[in-house]
Amino acid sequence: MGRERKFYDTTEWRRIRKFVLARDGYLCQLRCSKKCRGRANSVDHVVRPEDGGPLYDPAGLVSCCVACNTAKRNRQQAARARNWDRAKGNPLQQW
Repeated sequence: MGRERKFYDTTEWRRIRKFVLARDGYLCQLRCSKKCRGRANSVDHVVRPEDGGPLYDPAGLVSCCVACNTAKRNRQQAARARNWDRAKGNPLQQW
């Protein structure tokens, strides 16, 4: 876990996380993975903090299951990689 992710270890994050899970009834709000069973045990930033999303604002957070949280992150990373390839040119093609 990098320095920018240490906020997940704070008392403030744990308090907000519990609030968001209770607010959403411990139900996955993403429902984007075939493995989703609907039971939330994680909290996801709607807009990643690295992209300017708020760290602790409950309005910018949703409850989700780990499978959906992972699926969303993987899709975002793949989209970033595709956009990087288009914008910068694929460095592997230069070899």
